[in-house]
Amino acid sequence: MRREPVKKRKRRKRLDNQRRSNIILWLTCVTMLTAIAGMLYLGVSQKIISSKYNDIVKTDLAKKECMSRISEGLYHHQALIFQYIISGDRSEDGYNLKEESEDVRDGVLSNLDKFGEMVLGQEYESYYYGIYSELKGYFTNIDNVLYFIENGDEETAYYYMNSSLNSYISKVNSRIEEFEKLISEDMAELDRQMDRRTYRSERGIVLILAQVIILSVFSMVTCSKISNQIISEDALTCVNNYEKMQKYCAKLAAQGKFSDYSCVFCNIRDFKMFNNTFGDKAGDHILVEYASQIDMFLKRDERIARNGGDNFIVIVQSERVSLFLSYIKQIEVTVAHGGEQNIVPVESYCGICDIQREDTPGAVFSSCNLALKTARAGGNSNFVWYERKMYDDMKNRKEILTQCQKGMRKNEFVVFYQPKVNMSDNILCGCEALVRWKHNEELIPPYRFIPVLEEEGMIVELDFYVFERVCRDIKEWLDKGITPVRVSVNFSKLHLKDSSFADKILAVIETYSVDTRYIEIELTESSAYDDFPALKEFVDKMKKNSIFTSMDDFGTGYSSLSMLKDLNVDVIKIDKSFIDDIEKGDITHEKMIENVVHMILDLNREVICEGVETSGQADFLKSIQCSVAQGYLYDKPLDHDEFERRLINPEYDIR
Repeated sequence: MRREPVKKRKRRKRLDNQRRSNIILWLTCVTMLTAIAGMLYLGVSQKIISSKYNDIVKTDLAKKECMSRISEGLYHHQALIFQYIISGDRSEDGYNLKEESEDVRDGVLSNLDKFGEMVLGQEYESYYYGIYSELKGYFTNIDNVLYFIENGDEETAYYYMNSSLNSYISKVNSRIEEFEKLISEDMAELDRQMDRRTYRSERGIVLILAQVIILSVFSMVTCSKISNQIISEDALTCVNNYEKMQKYCAKLAAQGKFSDYSCVFCNIRDFKMFNNTFGDKAGDHILVEYASQIDMFLKRDERIARNGGDNFIVIVQSERVSLFLSYIKQIEVTVAHGGEQNIVPVESYCGICDIQREDTPGAVFSSCNLALKTARAGGNSNFVWYERKMYDDMKNRKEILTQCQKGMRKNEFVVFYQPKVNMSDNILCGCEALVRWKHNEELIPPYRFIPVLEEEGMIVELDFYVFERVCRDIKEWLDKGITPVRVSVNFSKLHLKDSSFADKILAVIETYSVDTRYIEIELTESSAYDDFPALKEFVDKMKKNSIFTSMDDFGTGYSSLSMLKDLNVDVIKIDKSFIDDIEKGDITHEKMIENVVHMILDLNREVICEGVETSGQADFLKSIQCSVAQGYLYDKPLDHDEFERRLINPEYDIR
């Protein structure tokens, strides 16, 4: 027997929830009226109420204070645990952090006990049990995190930190906020009813109170059912959410059935394009239809869950995983746009993990996520199966990141300068700043760490690290009476996401009091494809402040020529791949290079060819009026002292 499709189930649940909501609204009104009637009865004992009023207020404030201390303590505890984890320090300081976190934990539980004593037998008692349950889950996960960290399993520890702890804290705070709101409402109601009096018989008030209790219990049960449904399902697609999927997988693991399945992490390819093309509403429709079609394919014991955005987790029987991957290739969605019905093929990136008997849900999800990242990074297939090498690569990247962070603090990164030479007179006329990493007596080339830093975003920090050292070196040479040349400094395209990028460059230049004529900011051609408006705005601001800009890797993209007229850069660097084929007798290729160089010169841009390694290449470039070259024919990248000597003696003896 197949389960209902998502769309049908969604409509049915919406109607059920509407009916339940109407019932709850009616019951709430009845309950409020009944409660007011009961409170009116208390008016006959105004004196008693007045004398007890202050005690009630004090008690309620004490309850709120307990709640505040629980909330503050919970945040403090999480911060200490996080500090303990990232410090990686198992010395006395780490021990002290852990001891302090245990003290905070004891304080939180102590305040919870105080609150429980105050609300015992009261209508607020449910909040105590709710908060107790969430705190129990939170501290259980904390224990798991500490266990995994202390046993070297950082992957699972970070998974618990990211997937569970914030959720528990959010739920605790939500319950506290509800409680504080209820306390405030009750105190306000008490104030209003202080002025009211009425007469009710003892049997009448007993009946009223019985009705209130019955209606309240019924409302609470109904609300609990709706809340459980909301908590376990994604609001948009009505499939399971991540937490529900996690619990289901844990249940399978406990039954010894988890290894009968495969886990697939799905991500809709180019989903941002759908939103930009059809609009956000249509994008939501695509998500619902995508989830619905996958859900209809699955058997009763298989599951799909939305993991935020356009990401989905699917648990499918291992013998059906190939069939599922074939099915997901064929998903199409009909989208209304511009008065027309458009059939849109929805492609997916998938990371797949074949679950083993010893695997935990957390480990499986992490493995699938690694495979999905590999698929999204590009390759031969959109579907990638998890391999142990992926974990090793991830661990290696994390190690590189950690060592790079330490390396910057220890000034292990050094700047080398590769000369640029005017080929008409063989005189040094500029240079490019290149970073090298001196780590453990080894000079590590950029290709071993730059891609990792670029992928993780840490390249932004390294770029400014290099730029500051360049400015410092220029100032040092000027102070020595040595005239420097213009230095081009590479910046990643990631900087363009920062609206203050240009201001940060100007601030560094001002800090070192460097004349802007010695500075050139170099960005790659691909920067224009990712965010051309941001690049243009940056280049224009540099031009306004008399700072040179250059485009590196020119010719490796697809729209290079058309962007030149709109991008007011000062220097165009012809990529080495164009120069390599010179001297091979390809007249067409040489003619193309000649035309490109002439076009750049006609646009009043400077042109430089990188990767020049032979005299024949240099002679050809001179013949087509390209006067500046960079490459091993003239010089390799030089360290600070070697380049300083070259500044003093700028002429090359090239024969």
